[in-house]
Amino acid sequence: MRQLKILFIDDEPLICECFVDQFSDENVKIKTFADAEEALKNIQQDRPDLIFLDYRMPGTRGDKLALRMPAEIPKFLITGELEVHSEYHFLEVLPKPFNNDRVIEIIESYKKKLSDDDQLSF
Repeated sequence: MRQLKILFIDDEPLICECFVDQFSDENVKIKTFADAEEALKNIQQDRPDLIFLDYRMPGTRGDKLALRMPAEIPKFLITGELEVHSEYHFLEVLPKPFNNDRVIEIIESYKKKLSDDDQLSF
């Protein structure tokens, strides 16, 4: 089974570090970016399977950034805002601090999907 590739974008480096510590394992590779433009460049070179984006970042918002990303990649918004006015329809909006159990459920469901897809390709 190949690794599930996750892109995590948040302007707070500590949150990026915590996300990696909490959710990476031998089957999950997480790349983090505090800079939205750098993240966009990376997507072209190393396409992720899932993307988690912060809502409010310097110079942009997660929904505006999501509109500039490939539509077929599943995206989840992470926010500390009580009200989110999004121009993009995310699969789910996760509140900060995020619920670790919910993030694990999301990751596990995509790992299973990846495993199922690998089996179909034989």
